[in-house]
Amino acid sequence: MKKRGVVVFVIFLFVVLFTFLVSAAECNDSDDGLDIYTKGEIEGAKSLDNDTVVVEHDYCALEKITSEKLDECDSYDCGVVEWKCVTESGQDIIGSNFSRCSYGCEDGKCLTYEGSSDCDF
Repeated sequence: MKKRGVVVFVIFLFVVLFTFLVSAAECNDSDDGLDIYTKGEIEGAKSLDNDTVVVEHDYCALEKITSEKLDECDSYDCGVVEWKCVTESGQDIIGSNFSRCSYGCEDGKCLTYEGSSDCDF
């Protein structure tokens, strides 16, 4: 009888640990956070309620319309939407941040002065 109780307890622990490990999705950011000069890729869950893992890439956008992904931009409200890992209630999920780019944005990263190609002198 004691063996049966031990087996049931071990199975219970296994189920609890497996459930915890599966639900605690990791967040991995290729450019380690807010690096506006490097196009990054992030992998993780978008919310605590849904632990489905998604992959997102940093992208160019206009400040007022950050949901519209652009290949490039160079106006005063041009910037990059940078994905990052954030912690909510002790769990890592993905979040985003908009940062303006002084010299424009191309392929998901801000251009530096040297990288700007459309200068009229």
